[in-house]
Amino acid sequence: MKDIIYIRIDKEIKQKLDMLALKDNRSLNNYIVTLLTKFVETQDKEKEKEKN
Repeated sequence: MKDIIYIRIDKEIKQKLDMLALKDNRSLNNYIVTLLTKFVETQDKEKEKEKN
């Protein structure tokens, strides 16, 4: 099950994200979810490194 969130961003940022998503042949929603997923994975890996 997926949760829905609503965010407010500057118009300029949204326009840039729209263009990047288009270049990557993704919807804006999918593009943002992909970016956030990669960010969280990177943070998790860094935390694991710090533990070792």
